[in-house]
Amino acid sequence: LMITIKKIVVFVVIICSVVFVQSCECVVKPPCNGEFSFKVVNRATHQDLVFGPNAVYSMDSIKMLNTNDTIPPSFVTQGFNHLDCYINGTGDTLYLKLNASDIDTLLLSFRNTRHTTCCPSGGRVVTGIRFNNIQTQQDSSVFILEK
Repeated sequence: LMITIKKIVVFVVIICSVVFVQSCECVVKPPCNGEFSFKVVNRATHQDLVFGPNAVYSMDSIKMLNTNDTIPPSFVTQGFNHLDCYINGTGDTLYLKLNASDIDTLLLSFRNTRHTTCCPSGGRVVTGIRFNNIQTQQDSSVFILEK
C-alpha cells in the first residue's frame, strides 16, 4: 500500500511540474507586453488590402515600428487571413508601415494581467486600438483597421 501511495505522489508531482512548465506564458507565447491580431481594409468597401484578390499592400513590406523608428520592438507575422503583432516593448504607440510611403499611427489601450513567474511585473492584454486617431472595431478577436 505504501509503495502504491509513493508511486501516485511521484506521478502527481511529475504531472504538476509538466503542467507548470507548459503553462508558463514566456514559454508558450511571446513577451509579456501584449499581442494583437489585425486586418487592414478599405474604409468604403471593407475589401482586405493585404490578403485576397484586391490586395494593395504586400506582406513583405509591412512593418511595425516604435516611436523612435529604430529596430522594431514588435514584429508582425501572417495569420490565416489576418496579421499578428507581438509587442516587445512597453510603449503604447506603434507605427504601421504598410510600404515605403504609407505609415499609420496606432495608439494601444491595455489591461494588465496577473504577475507570474515568467512575467514578474505582469502581462498586458491589448483592449483597444485607435488607428490614425479613430477607434477601431473588432471582428471576433481581430482589430479592423480601416484605410
